[in-house]
Amino acid sequence: MGKKMAEKTSLQVLDLSGEGMTNAGLSDTSSASTYVMGLSLPASDLSAARSKQKNYKSANLSGANLRNARLRRANLSGADLTGADLSYARLRAANLEGANLTDADLTGAWFYHAKFNPDTILPDGRKWTTDTDMRLFTKQLQYAELQNASLKGKDLTRASLWNAVLKGADLRKANLAGADLRNADLTGANVNGANLKNAILTRVKLSKMKFDENTILPDGSKWTLASELRQFTKLWTRVDWQGKDLQAVDLSDARLTYANLSGANLRGADLSFAGLKSANLVGADLAGANLYYAEFSRGTVLPDGCNWTPETDMRKFTQP
Repeated sequence: MGKKMAEKTSLQVLDLSGEGMTNAGLSDTSSASTYVMGLSLPASDLSAARSKQKNYKSANLSGANLRNARLRRANLSGADLTGADLSYARLRAANLEGANLTDADLTGAWFYHAKFNPDTILPDGRKWTTDTDMRLFTKQLQYAELQNASLKGKDLTRASLWNAVLKGADLRKANLAGADLRNADLTGANVNGANLKNAILTRVKLSKMKFDENTILPDGSKWTLASELRQFTKLWTRVDWQGKDLQAVDLSDARLTYANLSGANLRGADLSFAGLKSANLVGADLAGANLYYAEFSRGTVLPDGCNWTPETDMRKFTQP
């Protein structure tokens, strides 16, 4: 194939500019190259890419930035995607048979109806099987049923695990940094040596969980027998905070059912979406507090000593 013919064909085959490749080719400043159907094309950054042809059979895309790329129905069979960033890419109905995904970042990627086969190499170096749960690589595990699952050492950084059932799961040495575990059930789970730094544990069920001195908590500290985990789960049911100074404290999403907050300083506190059913707020200072979608019940005693009713205008306490 002559030089002019190859240049012309390359523009027809690869349209990855994000703007339809109407006026400009890919950057030629990078030394990295993509080989598509025998053609050598720059591939340092293909993020948010759009493709007209979508035939990348046996393409060398190792280390490519394909974040947010639109690759619906793309033929990536036999492609080398080693270390590629495919986070949040759309790969619906894509053909990944025999593709090499070793160390690829698949966080948030969409593989609905994508094709794999036993020759497909997964990010952890293993081969794909019919039992493979790709959600462990895309980290989209909300509402997942993972009771007693073996997740030892798994990379679940920034994973979406809200409302997931992880009862009795083996999470030893798992990396859960930044993971969203809101409302997850971790009853009896083993997190010895796990990294939970910056993880969101709001309303997580932690009963009978196993921790050790190597478990890293959301605030970066190591777990000890004295660790107060309710500050992370925000499940403060029946807590006694009478007269406590809680000015400007973030208690959003906290569950404070039957909490004694009488005389507490809650000026400027964030109580949005907080559960204050049957809480005692007699004499509490709520000036400037954020009560957006806070939950009350007829058993909630307000700062003026009256019980809450659906007709109560809480602004008389937050905006005195």
